[in-house]
Amino acid sequence: MSEDKNYESALKSIGTLIHSQTRPEGKTWEDDFNKLHSSVEQLGLTEELKKLSIIHIAGTKGKGSTCAFAESILRSGGCSTGLFTSPHLVDIRERFRLNGAPISEELFLQHFWVVWDKLQAVKASEGGTLPAYFRFLTLLGLYIFTQEKVDVLVLEVGLGGRLDATNVVPSPRVCGVTSLGLDHTEVLGNTLRAIAGEKAGIFKPNVPAFSSPQDDEAMQALVERAQALEIPLSVAPPLESYSLDPSMAPSAQSEKLVTLGLSGEHQRLNAALAAALCRTWLLKEPRGKLPPGILPARALLEKDSSCLPAIFLKGLQDARWPGRAQILTDPEVGPSLGVPESSPLTYYLDGAHTKDSMESCAKWFTGEVGKEEKGDEEELWRVLLFNCMEKRDPHTLLQPFVRICQERDFKFTKTLFVPPDSGVHLKPSMGEKDVRWQQTLKTTWDSLVQTGSKKRGRCDLPSASVEVSEGAVVGPSSGGKDLRGSEVMPSVTATIEFLRQQAKEHPKRKTQVLVTGSLYLVGDVLRTVRRGLPL
Repeated sequence: MSEDKNYESALKSIGTLIHSQTRPEGKTWEDDFNKLHSSVEQLGLTEELKKLSIIHIAGTKGKGSTCAFAESILRSGGCSTGLFTSPHLVDIRERFRLNGAPISEELFLQHFWVVWDKLQAVKASEGGTLPAYFRFLTLLGLYIFTQEKVDVLVLEVGLGGRLDATNVVPSPRVCGVTSLGLDHTEVLGNTLRAIAGEKAGIFKPNVPAFSSPQDDEAMQALVERAQALEIPLSVAPPLESYSLDPSMAPSAQSEKLVTLGLSGEHQRLNAALAAALCRTWLLKEPRGKLPPGILPARALLEKDSSCLPAIFLKGLQDARWPGRAQILTDPEVGPSLGVPESSPLTYYLDGAHTKDSMESCAKWFTGEVGKEEKGDEEELWRVLLFNCMEKRDPHTLLQPFVRICQERDFKFTKTLFVPPDSGVHLKPSMGEKDVRWQQTLKTTWDSLVQTGSKKRGRCDLPSASVEVSEGAVVGPSSGGKDLRGSEVMPSVTATIEFLRQQAKEHPKRKTQVLVTGSLYLVGDVLRTVRRGLPL
């Protein structure tokens, strides 16, 4: 391949599509969405998309995990799968997965330059602009999966639903909506009803829909949209309501054992929705298009639709989703890639970034590490790494997190507020960073912790002050020597170096690090810790 069409050139080309979130005067979200249909036609995808078998999933919380469960289930049955998700954590190719793995560089480049050159040719002859970042990547994904002729594409909505780029697909086999909450209110509306109405925009005529349990306000909006289209809308049954495949071992039958590959009680809602979507897809897909390995599951469901086939159980158990309830040992400290119980430095990564997901994150993390015997600071060091985007309210995110920790009598020894190395579209930035926002996060945390401690008649989590002047760039106020309290760090790289140094100096002490608040922060930590190793 020529030098001007290598992987770095492709990434630079994609980078030119990152625009300001502010639209030019007179332009609307609807205008941008409507242009996508022309791009679909220009890429020769109009008829191809009609043939593509799709499971389309929207939601506020858990839609990525639900997609991962669904893809894993169908791949377990022998289906060739495509999975389109966002954002990526380390490498843009994570957004395009074939049979569970990110697309190879070679295949990415093969399809990327076809799509890029075709759209550039249209721009040169007819004027106008190329689709913006996410819309282009959506078109690229649809082109990749049609060209690779996958049996099924699990398609995650990026933002909202009605006007999301993924909604250009004409007729999925089935649609799903995960748990809804208040997020992206500046775009989707500031009520659950308004947000649910946007999410329900992915519903199509003659396409059944499923939802996770919702608040009444949100469910009403979903129901109204389904009724207007005269389509069935069902709440996904809980996993415990299914009978298990008769071919399974009697012990599993008696226990109704459904083990998930993703940790956290909240994942059972996502897994239940994925199971309902896959069950419907399997029953709707023409038998002649199904691979032989999944036909026994189809036959079982035709006989008893309340049964959970063995391949469903295997898919749920084998599902993996980087950056969501992920446990990672540091390969440079202690046993390389060992199990958490034997490693002196373990990261617990969860990209929670809404009020409800932060609460779920707190429950997951305290549950995971709470199994350890309590020890003093010489034996156990628990650290929180946190950051969130400036458009979010830190009090709203941190308050339920602090509450759960204090209710469970759980305390962090150290809390670090870290600016991400990546921007909104996960492009690593260089140079010093302004950390005034991280100081705001620290102040919010200190206030919540002290208020909660006073209410409980105690003061468990001392804070360390950091003086930040306008435009300042700072590191830990203690120079990294204070192992307690809360501090602002200058970068992800400096933070990981600090944690590794502490772990090496105290090899008998277990260090447990929770990274949360932002998928961008989680991605930066993964990139730094793994240093090019696969996710």
